[in-house]
Amino acid sequence: MKKTLFLIVIALAMTTTGLFAQNTSLPRLAVAAFTTNANTEKARQVAVAVRDIVESEMTMTGKYIMVARNEIDELLANQRIQMSEITSTENITKLEVANIKYIVTGAVNALDNDYSIIVRVLDVGNGIFSHQDRSLVGGSSRELDTGLTDLMKKFIAGMTTGPQRCQSPKFSGVGRS
Repeated sequence: MKKTLFLIVIALAMTTTGLFAQNTSLPRLAVAAFTTNANTEKARQVAVAVRDIVESEMTMTGKYIMVARNEIDELLANQRIQMSEITSTENITKLEVANIKYIVTGAVNALDNDYSIIVRVLDVGNGIFSHQDRSLVGGSSRELDTGLTDLMKKFIAGMTTGPQRCQSPKFSGVGRS
């Protein structure tokens, strides 16, 4: 009886540990801040909301270990990495040391009452933005949420079928930035 109870406890402990353990074989992905072309409070708020939704959508894929927002923000600030220079050899080396495989970022550009949203992924391993998608979405909360959700479905589908590589070294949609 004691042996059976002991084996049940061991099996339960192993199962529970497996359920809560993070899969460390998955690549680490960070979502960095999105830039905006308008220096208004609303545009900055929309850029933060876009980052939140992108982060949520990437998390739901289950294909990545997500880097905490404060961790990527602190890394970029402490290493003085500007998004405009993120693909430099020096900056790529700093990201590799932090064991980050992908960084998703983009832009939220105000156009009248709408927003042009660009989402791109940097493959840290080769230092190129390996995939990008864009969409023009309405400016209301509902239009923004629906448009961004649709954009992220397209974006995620355009990335790899597995977590190891992006599908193509070329951008989809618009030209290189």
